[in-house]
Amino acid sequence: MLILKSIINLLKIKAEFDKDMRRLTVFEGQLLIKLIDRECSRTGYILVKDLRNGFVAWGYQQFARICGTNLKKSYDKHGDDSLIEE
Repeated sequence: MLILKSIINLLKIKAEFDKDMRRLTVFEGQLLIKLIDRECSRTGYILVKDLRNGFVAWGYQQFARICGTNLKKSYDKHGDDSLIEE
């Protein structure tokens, strides 16, 4: 029952934000991935791997690398991501 509720919630979230997510620039997408990692304490790669599967996560990682980011990189509030904290 819990799994069914989770799936329903994910579908609702997708329906609500799908159009907006598709219109993000590369920079906005990179920032969103960092903010999700900050809030969830899990990298974008791990989230995709858990929600979909390892092959899909690998594909997204390859696309992210083409766009100049890394889904496996953790949020670092004292290092590279310190400007986000300000």
